[in-house]
Amino acid sequence: MSRRSLVHRLAACAVVLAFAAGCATTGGSEPAPAGPPTLTLATGFAIEDLDPLESGYWGPEFGYVELLMRPERGGDPTPWVLQELTAPSPTTWVLRLREGVAFQNGTALTGAALADLLTFQLAENPDLAAALPGATATATGPLEVTLTTARPAPNVPAILADESMVPVYDVAAYRAHRDSGAPAADLLTAGLYTGPYVVDSLDGATMQLSPRPDHWGGEPALDDLTLRFVPEAGARIQAVQAGEADIALYPRRRPPGP
Repeated sequence: MSRRSLVHRLAACAVVLAFAAGCATTGGSEPAPAGPPTLTLATGFAIEDLDPLESGYWGPEFGYVELLMRPERGGDPTPWVLQELTAPSPTTWVLRLREGVAFQNGTALTGAALADLLTFQLAENPDLAAALPGATATATGPLEVTLTTARPAPNVPAILADESMVPVYDVAAYRAHRDSGAPAADLLTAGLYTGPYVVDSLDGATMQLSPRPDHWGGEPALDDLTLRFVPEAGARIQAVQAGEADIALYPRRRPPGP
């Protein structure tokens, strides 16, 4: 795992803990007043757009992108959007999707769509191509894909749990967007991802997200999620102290960028 991925995993742990609690407090002895569960995060990295090839690795940490496998503290990934991942042979992996997974634009995630996504990522993502040289993906069922590697690749579960490798998105819609020459800002309304939170607005200062009631995993816990892009670590800490944010990510020093 790269240093950037490790930093992202630590950030993700903080976010997951906050999601489980419904909302974090900002200190003091008084409990937070009752109300709809919300969360505001202050992070040092600004997300410029929703392009999956350029910025997709941020999404799993903040709830609008999902991965095929979920990274775990113990190091053994577990299925996330996949229902099951098996290896009938050292060079063959069978990926079975959960039923009912759909992109935010309403398009179903099928075996054919997943095979298209993996093929596209292998062609467009040099890190994935280097990790799985010569690999091919074929839809072998309505919710099934067979991934064939040129050589034994026991690290496939870890690869599918790495946010820089295969963020789950509607590659057909993305390809149409890219071919049209439209600006990346238009992806805000494309509904490319499968995550439980939808990005409603994005600018240089904030990202605003809302829950997706029809998410395959059930209705999300938060009624509102806000990311504040605050480059200086001290300013992020001050935002928490002032009650302007619930959690400051990377409070000690800025980690290396992507």
